[in-house]
Amino acid sequence: LRQYSYRRCKLAIQLRMRNFATIEGRERVLEVFGNERQRRNAACERTWAQWANVAPRIMEAGGISRGNKVTLYSCDEALMKMWIAIDNAQKSIHLETYILRLDYAGRKTIDHLQRALKRGVHVSLLYDSVGFNASVKSVLSQSILKSLRINGARVVEFNPILRFPWENRPHTIFQRNHRKMLMIDDSLIFCGGMNISDDYLPRLHGGTGKFHDTQVCIEGPAVSHFQMVVHDSVREAFWSQKAMEKVNKTADEVLRSPKTSLKPKNRTIISEKSRGVCVQVLMSNSWRNQWQLQNALQDAIVFSAKRVYITSPYFVPPKNLLDTIISAAERGVDVRILTAGSRSDVRLANYACRHLYRKLISSGARIYEYQRATLHTKSVSVDSIY
Repeated sequence: LRQYSYRRCKLAIQLRMRNFATIEGRERVLEVFGNERQRRNAACERTWAQWANVAPRIMEAGGISRGNKVTLYSCDEALMKMWIAIDNAQKSIHLETYILRLDYAGRKTIDHLQRALKRGVHVSLLYDSVGFNASVKSVLSQSILKSLRINGARVVEFNPILRFPWENRPHTIFQRNHRKMLMIDDSLIFCGGMNISDDYLPRLHGGTGKFHDTQVCIEGPAVSHFQMVVHDSVREAFWSQKAMEKVNKTADEVLRSPKTSLKPKNRTIISEKSRGVCVQVLMSNSWRNQWQLQNALQDAIVFSAKRVYITSPYFVPPKNLLDTIISAAERGVDVRILTAGSRSDVRLANYACRHLYRKLISSGARIYEYQRATLHTKSVSVDSIY
């Protein structure tokens, strides 16, 4: 009887401590990530308790802002929304893309930029040399870009493959820029995995509808953190060592926008509209050994409690991230991975991805292959919180 009473008392104390930790942890998480009702209902008590520990660690990477408006778009409407945003621009437009294919979608995008230039809007275009030259005829493409330059646009080619001397290049030919962003008036930004091509435009609107992708539109204080990412891309775009000495001045001239300070005190922004969405902007730059995005992803999966949903057309993660995903599945986390499967546009990546299937499935993860179109979306959702 005494042992029973002792165990019952001990159990009651443990339950009270658990409830206290859960309530305290939940409040700490809500202070960081907002107080949306759907997030309250999405995660169990154990989830909130774990995220109370991981949230401050992820926040150390910076780029946090609250009071944002976030809208998700698929390929069915993303490009149309981007064209409308370009038409509504009043001060500045910065377009950054890997593939710029001058088909129907590409030409229409250029036409919208031309009209913006006539309205007096400052336009800057940053495109990757490989993604551009591999998809268009050089004579026609250069004439179209020349017309943009004549009208006042700043056009920058990232790491040109047809420019010499080779020995003065800061990047090898294999180092490319895969960022896709559209910044409007330093107050609105589109980012995601979509390039400028008919493949990302549905057939109903004149495209091919080849890819299934996702684009995010963000309005609010988070755009100031994206300015830092844009400046990073422009700095990396200049190929000669002589230009690199004046790169900060040149980047400001290209963008004509104040550079966001990298000091920690300016890396967290809290807007008066605190009811909006909390957004964290993380940057990855392997050339400068910047791994903010990879580190945050690793921490989020390590501390996951309920679910991890991953969408990746080229799912070939590094070993440490793969081990983290397998470990999460083995401890009971609902791990689901959506890949491109046989419809992948990179067959070698598909073979490498399928080589990992056995190890992932044996750990308890579930794998799906998208069949309606060629998957191009890259996204991760952890515990319906991050």
